[in-house]
Amino acid sequence: MGLLDQLSNLFGGSKKAARPASAQTPRADRHKTVGFSCRLGQVLDMSSSGMRVQMDEKPDLTTGRVLEISVASPMQRCSLKMRVAWIRKMDEDWHVGFQFLDVGPAMAESLDSLARHGCANLQDPGARRGRSSAEERAAREREYATRKAGSPEGLEATVHCTDLYALLDVPSEADEAEIKSAYRRAVRILHPDVNKTPEAAEQFAMVRTAYTILTDPAKRARYDTLRRKAA
Repeated sequence: MGLLDQLSNLFGGSKKAARPASAQTPRADRHKTVGFSCRLGQVLDMSSSGMRVQMDEKPDLTTGRVLEISVASPMQRCSLKMRVAWIRKMDEDWHVGFQFLDVGPAMAESLDSLARHGCANLQDPGARRGRSSAEERAAREREYATRKAGSPEGLEATVHCTDLYALLDVPSEADEAEIKSAYRRAVRILHPDVNKTPEAAEQFAMVRTAYTILTDPAKRARYDTLRRKAA
């Protein structure tokens, strides 16, 4: 069940007749996240409209509560305003769905990039003919702020750049074969089936995140760009 369906069930209301396919609002793409976290727990998946968080204990939250939460990927930390959409117990853990608030077009692009690649606003979506990129972004922000009656959007983000190359103990110019070899060495030492310490489990999760990013050419390129900016 998607986030919109879950919200509909939670907040009630009569079920409206389905609109023609051409009139349906497309749902935001949801992406499984790797190495994402917030102060409440591990972020399991995320889209431009919300996220799902896994917690070890029952959260001290109520449906409808509005919070501002800092969400950290392996590369970036962002402060987001969100509402608790649903709370459920699944097996031994608790899962909480959050709906992002005040999301306009530009912020939706940033959130989708964050969910998909672990970093936001590294590539400019481009501008309409006759406008520079900066003018295009400013126009979209003014348009959305006007619709929201003076409530401008914004994604507060700070660089939070972990050295993924150091995690795998390889140089930044390492090729894919070197990265895979380093990952296999780390797995033999840190895998939960071999090493039962909590520290090893955390290190293994970070090494797996580093491997996932550095063996994907597009994600690695974005990471390298952010790493240079942080430097």
